[in-house]
Amino acid sequence: PGGGLSSTVDRLAPLAKLLGIADRQTFARGKGPRTLKASASDVSGLAAVKLRLTRRSGGRCFYFSGRREELERTRCGRAFFFKVGESPDVSYLLPERLGPGRYVLDLAAVDRAGNRSALARGSTRVVFTVR
Repeated sequence: PGGGLSSTVDRLAPLAKLLGIADRQTFARGKGPRTLKASASDVSGLAAVKLRLTRRSGGRCFYFSGRREELERTRCGRAFFFKVGESPDVSYLLPERLGPGRYVLDLAAVDRAGNRSALARGSTRVVFTVR
């Protein structure tokens, strides 16, 4: 009894990285990014790749709504992820270039086993400014 195939449980989070925007990068007025890019990989496959974009400007806070495809005013510290795909390489085109403000872009990759990538400054979280 007990002799059989042993199955291993996937407890490793997906590898994920934001691309195209460097942490602490500053964009000139009118030159804010419009395309958000990321890559993610996992041995058990990806279930979702999600982004969260928040903006702070003039003491007000906003988050990008993936459903309405626009920045919505919100209480500071409150924001939501929106799904951008399940493929290893994702690219999301914003309706327009980002305007002046301080932005935080977060990436979350979730694998089929339910593991989620951790937020880490410079890889799955970048903070940038548009003047």
